[in-house]
Amino acid sequence: MPIEIEKILDSVDIHWPKDYIIRYLYVKLAPYFEHDLNFFLASQQEKMNQYKRGFYKRGNKIVCSTLVDYYIEIFSKFGIKAQKVIASKTDIPLFAMIALGDNGWFYLDPLNDLFINQYELQSRYFGIKPTFKGLKQLDLRYFTLDELKKMDHELKLHKYDIYTSDIFDSIKNEFRTRSIACKELGIDLDNLTELTRQKIKIASDCLINLGNVPGLYERYYMYGFIRGQLFDKTEKKFTSCEINMEDPTDLSLHFIVDYPTSEEEIYEEQCDERGQFTLVRIK
Repeated sequence: MPIEIEKILDSVDIHWPKDYIIRYLYVKLAPYFEHDLNFFLASQQEKMNQYKRGFYKRGNKIVCSTLVDYYIEIFSKFGIKAQKVIASKTDIPLFAMIALGDNGWFYLDPLNDLFINQYELQSRYFGIKPTFKGLKQLDLRYFTLDELKKMDHELKLHKYDIYTSDIFDSIKNEFRTRSIACKELGIDLDNLTELTRQKIKIASDCLINLGNVPGLYERYYMYGFIRGQLFDKTEKKFTSCEINMEDPTDLSLHFIVDYPTSEEEIYEEQCDERGQFTLVRIK
C-alpha cells in the first residue's frame, strides 16, 4: 500500500465500532484517489472498449470498479466484509458496494461521493437506500443525516467540525438576493459583469482551496458545485466551467464568463509552489 494510505490505516482505532471504521476510511481515503482521465475523457466507444477489456488498478487513478476494489481490500484488513455490486442498468454499469457493519449490510457509492468527501461536504451515498431496482431486494440498513453527523463529529473528520456546505449556506444567506449582494460588495445593481468578477474573486480567495481536492476531474466537479451555490439563475446562464484540452499533455480548468453586453472573460486555474490554487484571468 502507498505510504499515504498506510498512514490513514495506522490512524484507525481497531476498537472503534465497524460502522465508524467504515465511515472513517470512506472519507479519509477519498483525497488519495482521482478519476482516471484515460477513461473519463475518452469517447463512449473507447470507454466501452476499456470496459470489455476489464478494468485494473492504476495507482490512484480510478474508475468505479477499481475504487470499490481498493475499499474492499482495505476494509478486509480490519475484518470487515464488503462486496462489489452493480448499481445501474447502463451499457457500462456503475459499480458500488455493500459493507457489513455493526447492525447489518449497507450501501456505499465511493465514486459518486469522491469529490463530495474530498471537498468535505456531507456524503450523499453512504448508507442510503439505493435507487437501482436490482438492489432493492437486498436487506440493507440505512443511516439518517443525524447519525452521519454524529459519527463525523466523534471521528473529527472535518476541520472546525463543520461541513463545507455550512460555509456556502452562510454565503448564500449573506448574498441571498442580487440587490443585497451588490450592496454588500459596493457594486451598481445593473453591473452584472463586475458582480460576477467579485464572486469569482471570492471563489478564488476563499472557496477553491477548501477541503483536499487534488484531481482535475474532481476539481471540475468542484467548480460546478461552486457555480451552483454562488451564482444566481441569471448569472449561471452566462458562466461555465470546462476542461481545456487544447494541449492533451497539459490539461487545465477554465472558468468562462460570456455576458452578451461585454467581452468574454476566461479565468484559468493555476497552482502555486505551495500547492494553493487560484483563478487567474487570461482573457
